[in-house]
Amino acid sequence: MTAAEPGNVRCACCGEHSPQPLQPASNEFGARDLDHRPPETMRSTMESWLQECPHCGYVAADLGQAEPSDRKQVKTDRYQMLRHGPYVSRLSSRFLLRAVLDSLGGDRERAFANTICAAWDADDRDLKDAARSLRKRAANYLKGHDEDSVDLKLRLLDIHRRASDWKSADLMARHLAEQKLDPQTSAILAFQVRRIHAKDDAAYTVAHALSGDLGAEHRLRILR
Repeated sequence: MTAAEPGNVRCACCGEHSPQPLQPASNEFGARDLDHRPPETMRSTMESWLQECPHCGYVAADLGQAEPSDRKQVKTDRYQMLRHGPYVSRLSSRFLLRAVLDSLGGDRERAFANTICAAWDADDRDLKDAARSLRKRAANYLKGHDEDSVDLKLRLLDIHRRASDWKSADLMARHLAEQKLDPQTSAILAFQVRRIHAKDDAAYTVAHALSGDLGAEHRLRILR
């Protein structure tokens, strides 16, 4: 699925107009991946999740909106240098530039999430080393972040596993096991522990984790 016809958007940082993709109507059919990547048809709309100003390089879900911190950071030499990469792709660069703005604005969770989106793009291009590196970068945004919800910690666990960071994955799994978890979360954690022990860094969905269907796990790994 491709983005809808572009609309003419005025950048909130520099005031220039540019054609930008508008996210098409989409739905989610099936289970999300354990790192929260949505299924189709939402999965194929990544190109339209963020807009990028070709004039100043500002990146946002809506270029017409900008926090004061965004306006300040986009003008810095550091940000302007970051625009030029190197990056896996232009799509990846948009998510990583947005992550930088998120982090500088104090929203490390959103920086974490946008960096994971860049890793998904590397996955789609079969760039495994780049995808692992991007997942490690995403995890770094949450270092020392003490207000993580159980859901966020469970997502971080999957990021560690997908990055083949077995030590961090094992530590996170042990930490989660010490908490009071609902039955579904406990089942997902048990699944993750089995995959960690198997040194398995493949992508799996929530449905695979809850089904306990090892045959499905291995079939999915082959397909990925």
